[in-house]
Amino acid sequence: MSHTGPVCRAVSALLAPPLRLLGAAAIAAMAGVTLADILLRATIRLPIPGVVEVVEVSLALATFAGIALAFLRGEHVAVDLLGRLPRRLLLLLDSAVAAAVIALLLLLVWLLREDVADAAEFGDATAVLGIPVAIPLAAVVGGFAASAVALAARALDALLALARG
Repeated sequence: MSHTGPVCRAVSALLAPPLRLLGAAAIAAMAGVTLADILLRATIRLPIPGVVEVVEVSLALATFAGIALAFLRGEHVAVDLLGRLPRRLLLLLDSAVAAAVIALLLLLVWLLREDVADAAEFGDATAVLGIPVAIPLAAVVGGFAASAVALAARALDALLALARG
């Protein structure tokens, strides 16, 4: 769905800055801790404990922030098999597909929210650094929720364009 209208622009103004910041910070954390670990191992043979855990958690944060941003911008990978159809039909199909994906994303949010609560309640944490497992799980749930909101905005813009003709 490539249509970007007023609803998507408004949602983007709210969601994009924190998603970009989260994604960039997570990528910087992965790069920084990996570089520091390599340098310390190479120079004084001192590895940083828990590097893999930091990278795993950061990867979850960056990935699900990035997925939401891709939905928001309409820049996710897509194969245009139906591009020769009339514009109105494409807008209608885009909206129908968006509705199905939104339903799936919201189902995932609903199912995973309990896992986040359980991880927090039981104090599940990573083995070396004790990073709460609820953090990457919450990133997944938040990314799915933000993706659903972004896709809903894009679908609403497509429906508005369809209504205008």
